Amino acid sequence: MRLPEDVETIWQHHGKLAAIRYLHSEYQLGWRYATLCITRQSPHLVHLEPLLIANRWHYLSLTGMFAVGIVLDYWLDHAF
Repeated sequence: MRLPEDVETIWQHHGKLAAIRYLHSEYQLGWRYATLCITRQSPHLVHLEPLLIANRWHYLSLTGMFAVGIVLDYWLDHAF
């Protein structure tokens, strides 16, 4: 799906949020659908999304390992 030319112009000059508001008001699209239309048209977001998910899992795994280390250290200190 290609965005209408007026929406692309607003997006380029005023940003993504302005384009979403314009889609919502002028084309009577719901907020969620308008946001989805804009997000799918953004090549930067398409390439960035898997990276954000990978970074989130990397952060969670490091946090989890840190927590396990603290619990294991506590258990080893007090178990023996």
